[in-house]
Amino acid sequence: MIARPRPIAIVAFALVYAAGCMPQSYNYGRFREPGNAERPPNDVVFGEPDSKLDALAKVVETPGRILHLSTETPSRELTPETAERLNNYLQRNELDDLHIEIRHHDPAGQWRRLRQNSRISPLWRYTAGAMSLIGYTLFPGRVWGTNCYNPYTDSLSINSNRPLELLQQSAVAKEIRRKRWPGPYAAFTSLPGLALIRQTEATGDVVAYARAENDWETEKQAYRELYPRLVSQGTFGIGPTVSVAFGVVWWVRPILSLGGAVLGRSLGYVMEKRRERERSKDLESSTPVPRGQAITSPTPVRSASSPSPWGNSP
Repeated sequence: MIARPRPIAIVAFALVYAAGCMPQSYNYGRFREPGNAERPPNDVVFGEPDSKLDALAKVVETPGRILHLSTETPSRELTPETAERLNNYLQRNELDDLHIEIRHHDPAGQWRRLRQNSRISPLWRYTAGAMSLIGYTLFPGRVWGTNCYNPYTDSLSINSNRPLELLQQSAVAKEIRRKRWPGPYAAFTSLPGLALIRQTEATGDVVAYARAENDWETEKQAYRELYPRLVSQGTFGIGPTVSVAFGVVWWVRPILSLGGAVLGRSLGYVMEKRRERERSKDLESSTPVPRGQAITSPTPVRSASSPSPWGNSP
């Protein structure tokens, strides 16, 4: 016999329920000092051409191209539209001091930022933070195409053009800054299983943000992309815990992950259809609020053909 299916079903249901408990209202980040209404641009660093890392990236991309029977290379370049969506989120939530690296791999610079980050206590910076930078150094995000926020260096590393993932990682930065004890929270929610807490909060933030901005396209994409990933990562992450607690054999862990993706996609589909019905009723009963007018002094959203708010990569 494989294992006891009831505990697995209970865990899966709990993950789906957690993913579905999204906030109905939105609280914008308020991190600027009182009286400082200026919105300085984010510190953005573009990576220089690197033949070795780019060659490794092509090797990493090869299996995906073979499986999808495609000769096209996955998009690694940040488009102006994605940059504008991300910039709007950062400005709205007062994350304009967040350091951003676009296809830039700089271990020395990250260690320097680790030492200078006063938001996290030295205890957590030089333990969990040091471990995170070892992974950053050995496994460059530029090679793997990963987007990740590191709370110990307070920096967002962008290595692929995935708008919803970038919004989610920015939401992680917002949630960690709001915590009274950001160091312990960042450390413990990076552990397998507990990482679901951080990802659930960030996913809920993206959905609530899209609703507050009356941005149906972003909200719809969140249901389609973030929900399956959230539940899949959650079920995969709790695999070792479930194995020990309930005697599940090792190969059930990837099955849990696959099942979580299916459950997450189903949940996202249900949420999307429910919101479509709600929006239809709202349109019938009142005049829709123009996009971007949910808050005071909205920042105009540029079209996809507009230049990036951070300039272009070299």
